[in-house]
Amino acid sequence: MQCLFHKTVDDKKIRCQLCPHNCTIHNEKFSTCGVRYNDEGKLVGHTSVYGLHKDPIEKQPLYHFYPGTKTLSVGTYGCNLQCSFCQNHSISQFCASKSKEPRLYSHINIVNQALIQNNCIGIAFTYNKPTVWVEYMLKIAILAKQNRLANAMVSNGYINPKPLEVTLEYIDAFNIDLKGFSNEFYK
Repeated sequence: MQCLFHKTVDDKKIRCQLCPHNCTIHNEKFSTCGVRYNDEGKLVGHTSVYGLHKDPIEKQPLYHFYPGTKTLSVGTYGCNLQCSFCQNHSISQFCASKSKEPRLYSHINIVNQALIQNNCIGIAFTYNKPTVWVEYMLKIAILAKQNRLANAMVSNGYINPKPLEVTLEYIDAFNIDLKGFSNEFYK
């Protein structure tokens, strides 16, 4: 999938502008998140779906957002942080280059799965950090909104302002994980 939010540095390097890392990605290399890849001067996202699960909204945890309902939780691989205590490290620290058989569900398939679930109010982008696959997330979220489904995102919040502004239009609820208590920790 072609990535947004980047600029060409020269014929061998691309600067990703999705998160504050602003990775300079050399040809045939991945960004810090392990998802965004420089393919001969084109920034592409190597997205593989980790799982689709029907979960209570409280698991996101969003207690005051449609309490007692379910969401279709969607997760992929990759993260732009490397927290030593990550409970999902097997998927968040998994580099797309290691994936032999990527599983990619179309945005239509995911929205249709949410629509047929009983008591399902929408889609939750979760498990890893959905900001690293924002283009895929947006395709799903836009179609979900067109079908009157709600969208929720569980994130570390590590995203640059421009991609965040685009995302805000389609996400109804956010849960931003607290990873530490100081700027030094985040650095």
